Amino acid sequence: AKAQLSHLEGSASPATPGSQDKTRPAPAPAAPTASEPVYQGDMFASLEPSAVEEALKALDVDDLTPREAMNRLYELKELLKK
Repeated sequence: AKAQLSHLEGSASPATPGSQDKTRPAPAPAAPTASEPVYQGDMFASLEPSAVEEALKALDVDDLTPREAMNRLYELKELLKK
């Protein structure tokens, strides 16, 4: 948790008032890179993929007609309601 907080706050230590150089702007916090995933914790989230996620993984969108795609979207929308 401390490492994640440190990453989110940026690598620079907090400056005391008046100690920052007024000619240079404060450095921006480092953005997470592709090798450093940032996760938002949710104590109610399931670790298992939802039915909608499973259906999307199984869906071959390049092989659908526009009408089939629309029907699948309606099916996925109904899955969300469950």
